[in-house]
Amino acid sequence: MIKTDTRKSFIELCIGGDVSPSDIDRFVREWHESDSHESLAEYLGMTHEEYASWVETPSALKHIIAVRK
Repeated sequence: MIKTDTRKSFIELCIGGDVSPSDIDRFVREWHESDSHESLAEYLGMTHEEYASWVETPSALKHIIAVRK
């Protein structure tokens, strides 16, 4: 039996109201401390375009979440 990862991404948790955008640093830290083979963008649940936008302009995160809703 193959186990699949059912972990919700940061973006999914934000959309669901389970975490706030200000929690992103905790998720980045968790990614750094993990042995994940995902890119940080994938781990956070962002497209490469969303990730690039957030890296360039951190305040874009609220817009990214609003668009996803």
